[in-house]
This record gives sequence, C-alpha cells and structure tokens, in this order.
Amino acid sequence: MKRVKMAFMALAAVGSIGSAFAFNHAGKKNLTTYYAVQSGSSFIWQTTPPAHKSCQSTVQNVACTIVTATPPTNGQMPANQTVTNQVYR
Repeated sequence: MKRVKMAFMALAAVGSIGSAFAFNHAGKKNLTTYYAVQSGSSFIWQTTPPAHKSCQSTVQNVACTIVTATPPTNGQMPANQTVTNQVYR
C-alpha cells in the first residue's frame, strides 16, 4: 500500500510540474506599419514606403508613420496614435 501511495504522489508531482510550465500565451497581433501620404486636401494610408516623397509638416492631425494591428481609415488618425502634424508629400 505504501508503494501505491508513493506512486500516486510521484504522479501528482510530475503532473503539477507539467501544468506549471503549460503557458497559454495570447497570440501576438500582427502589427503593420502604415504611411500617411498627402492626397488632395486629406491623406491616405498605405503599407509601402512612399517613393520620392519626404515627411513634411502639415496642419492636419496626422503622423507620417504609425504601427498598428488595425488598418486605419483614410483621412483619419487612429485615437491611440501620437499626432506629429506631418505627412508624406
């Protein structure tokens, strides 16, 4: 009977060690870099760096580059991003 008890205790110890290291990591969100490019009197977001354009000051509430998991809406700066008043043009 003592051997059975010892075997169950050993089994319980091994089981608890295994579950202690079984982490359930939340999946990493796929972050994407978006570039704000001047388009008429507004701006559009694109995922490729604008060729032959530079980041310049503007009166619009926008930033040249943002990194986010949610695609932004053209002409709008996402609320959780920092405004720098600059856009590619």
